[in-house]
Amino acid sequence: MIARHDKFINDIDTSARRSTPLALELQCRIARTGPLLVSQYMQACLRDPKYGYYIHNSTIGASGDFVTAPEISQVFGELIGIWCIVVWRHMGEPSELNLLELGPGRGTLMSDVLRVINRNHKLQININLHLLEINYTLKQRQKVLSNKTKSLTYHNDTKSICSAALQTDMPWVVIGNEFLDVLSVHQVVARKGVWYNRIVNCSLDSHLEFSIGDLAEPSQHINMSAKNVPDGEILELAPEISTMVLPMLKTLYQRSPVAALFIDYGHEHTGFGDTLQAIRCHKYEYPLTSPGEADLTAHVDFAHTASVLMEAGLVPHLIQTQAEFLGRLGIIERTSQLMSNNPDQAAELEAATMRLISPNGMGARFKTIALSSPDLYPLPVFMPIPALHIRN
Repeated sequence: MIARHDKFINDIDTSARRSTPLALELQCRIARTGPLLVSQYMQACLRDPKYGYYIHNSTIGASGDFVTAPEISQVFGELIGIWCIVVWRHMGEPSELNLLELGPGRGTLMSDVLRVINRNHKLQININLHLLEINYTLKQRQKVLSNKTKSLTYHNDTKSICSAALQTDMPWVVIGNEFLDVLSVHQVVARKGVWYNRIVNCSLDSHLEFSIGDLAEPSQHINMSAKNVPDGEILELAPEISTMVLPMLKTLYQRSPVAALFIDYGHEHTGFGDTLQAIRCHKYEYPLTSPGEADLTAHVDFAHTASVLMEAGLVPHLIQTQAEFLGRLGIIERTSQLMSNNPDQAAELEAATMRLISPNGMGARFKTIALSSPDLYPLPVFMPIPALHIRN
């Protein structure tokens, strides 16, 4: 029986609507050209050039809309820095390393990663740092990272990354923390044994609403019959995994060894459920309430992601929880060391670590997946997939 996945939150007002500039823009657009697919709505909310959330909002941290793991504890970034060092050694200790972060936010994670790398003076690593970032304000915050690297290059899209990759034969380490969840999802709804597109339309009173559209096209990666699926069940597809992430990784691997690490919340196996959610000022709200002014995300389908990205020629590793990943990297030992060195902050340090690895919270809800070129398989602290035949 297929797994079932739902949002982590309940009791939100599904009727609430705010007349944001983007809401008005989308209402006019729908009136002109017709309803939007959920993926199109999500893209507009996050990346519309004029009103998109990620274009104009710099809202990470306690004063913003949400907090990510690097903002919770420095240990998170330090351990990923250690992982990068071990991967670099696994690559044969090349003189230069291309380090790419997808969606670096305020630069907190990368700052911690680079601090770990640079404080070990025995390491002869020249870091060429690449950041995929579209927010001008966040770019200004991140520029301090240039003091810790050989070079810093910004990319507004994955095509720019591909162009840069064709100019080098040095290996790549790719990090995406809470990046996959902001890629748009396409939702289909079961009805009388057939899948239909879920769409965003305008109601009679001109408010945005979800409804059912035309017949859905079959997916290459999730070819699932709706014959015995109850009416109303929702299945989510992630087209931008195929159109953005896959071509990027494929291009990186054309010339160089690649190791990629993705950390995000989601489910290990494909299943039914509407996981589209919005968060504003640290509170969840209905996805149609504040277009362009709330962070809009969906849970990551890790099995689907792995199956798609394998087409780049990379090899996936066993998916593990964030708690397992950080535990194998030594989060308990590092936290204990910090607590001993900073007794006045011991309680705060312990609480932050527990938040990252709690089985009732981020420790289990967040998963990690790694992919690598075959010659690097398996990567440090990741387990190989049993019986997976690797061709070098």
